Amino acid sequence: SLLITSDLHCRTRELLRILRTPEAETADFGILLGDMVTASPGRRIYYDGFLDAMLREWRKPFVITTGNHEFRGCGAGAWFDLFAGRDGSGYFTFSHAGVFFIVLDVAGDYNPALPELEKAYRDRQREWLRTVAASGEFLHADFRVLLSHEALISPELGSHAVFGVIDGILTGPGVIDLMIGGHEHCYCRSTPGQKALHGNSPKLCRYPAWALPFPVVLNDYCAHLELSRQGDVLTVRAFDSTGKNIDSFSVAQAVQNKT
Repeated sequence: SLLITSDLHCRTRELLRILRTPEAETADFGILLGDMVTASPGRRIYYDGFLDAMLREWRKPFVITTGNHEFRGCGAGAWFDLFAGRDGSGYFTFSHAGVFFIVLDVAGDYNPALPELEKAYRDRQREWLRTVAASGEFLHADFRVLLSHEALISPELGSHAVFGVIDGILTGPGVIDLMIGGHEHCYCRSTPGQKALHGNSPKLCRYPAWALPFPVVLNDYCAHLELSRQGDVLTVRAFDSTGKNIDSFSVAQAVQNKT
């Protein structure tokens, strides 16, 4: 199982609470899905905001992705100094227990005065995705999970940039099994083929779901998810900011679509 959290905004007490839950105890590793800080005045905020506390409390590896708040402040870009891969990008892939994860970086509050840089970065990411989708590791994975701080829960929530990156590459039937995000500071999920959203935000649940062939789930503010695998089934359990289990759902392996 994996522990997933996001949107903590330097609230180290909430992070420590999550790291002391039974889900954290049994997890193989963690995924920090963006907005772990409120702004980025420099590298030090990442240590003060969550790294020091996490490394003291937890003795397990973790994966970290960008959120939009990592791009705010005079030190915007410090995330890349600490966490980017060798090519300097915030998008990457990894595998664990037969599950292939794709991490997107499409949530930045980019400088509106430099739209050509943002477009070039997303164009490179889209071409990289084409290569990923044609790779043997992707094609032969038991499950494929898409991770993005901003996820495609509803077309009315402004995540069109994410859709623009994956459209025609990962949006076909049987290509992706599950998408996980955060950002909206509430728990919400979609079910393929259903227009209604399920979650703990009445306002958000009034929106129509994005018509996608895979389910999408959003982690709540200062909360966590548990993603586990048992045989041919992935299960997501959602917990609120008090640690209460508020929802769970499963995704079965679509064997006929794996080549």
